[in-house]
Amino acid sequence: MNQTRTHSDVVQAKKEEETFRDFTSTIASTVDQLRQKRENMGKGKKSEDIQNDIEVIDRLIANFESINGASKLLEEIKDIRDELNILQTVLKQQKQVWDDLSSYDPQGIGFKGPDYIISSLEEMDVMSGRIQDAVSGLLDYVKFLH
Repeated sequence: MNQTRTHSDVVQAKKEEETFRDFTSTIASTVDQLRQKRENMGKGKKSEDIQNDIEVIDRLIANFESINGASKLLEEIKDIRDELNILQTVLKQQKQVWDDLSSYDPQGIGFKGPDYIISSLEEMDVMSGRIQDAVSGLLDYVKFLH
């Protein structure tokens, strides 16, 4: 199953992100309004009805803050799942490359896949070292002549 994100996946993810942002913003605004109302109710005489209303507002504020916290947690979880999906996609692609390399034996010498590549890299490093030594020797000789 191909896990590559399509344009519609990206658009959907952006819509979800916007929805989370709007929701948390609305909750925060509602909490601010309730706090303002509670503050205004707390001024002046406190009848039993007003005291009951203040308690109701305090419970509403606590509930909205819990909902807002859950919403933020949900957004973080969604981000983590998106990142995990990206890692999974990359690893599946790397596995495919690894599988392709593991069956690759270009010269029929018994080296396959990564073993062949590692052997080739080691050989290239040895050749590069020889060239480096030769150039260094040539430079030393040129310095000696001058």
